[in-house]
Amino acid sequence: MVELKNCPFCGSKAELYGDCEMVKARCTNPECWCHLVTWFDEPEEAAEEWNRRTPPAEG
Repeated sequence: MVELKNCPFCGSKAELYGDCEMVKARCTNPECWCHLVTWFDEPEEAAEEWNRRTPPAEG
């Protein structure tokens, strides 16, 4: 199983969330809007996609 990195926007812990045998990754901070919109068949795919995310560039 791929370990989830913390949220790239607020630094909170991330979790995998499943519904109807599909899964996505999301931030556990209820005040953070960061989540993956895409649902995946496998938890590993959702985790890998989440871990590729980067915070927005500061300008």
